[in-house]
Amino acid sequence: MPTDDRAELVTAPERTLAVKQFSWRPTTARITRERDELLATLADADVATVGEPFFMGYDAPWTLPFLRRNEVAVEVAGES
Repeated sequence: MPTDDRAELVTAPERTLAVKQFSWRPTTARITRERDELLATLADADVATVGEPFFMGYDAPWTLPFLRRNEVAVEVAGES
């Protein structure tokens, strides 16, 4: 349980994501480039997406750039 009253745990519905992992500092330009590469790869493979891509970062600000773990992701459409 969170120790800070401003933090809240919520349950999100299950979904399938396409994810592209990258390292280094997540600048706006780098996130945009990685997002565009992910979307281009999915378009080339005829994979339909749902909603907007989003960024996920996992490390503290003082983590060395080459050790940082970042991802861009987008939900992919399920089979009908």
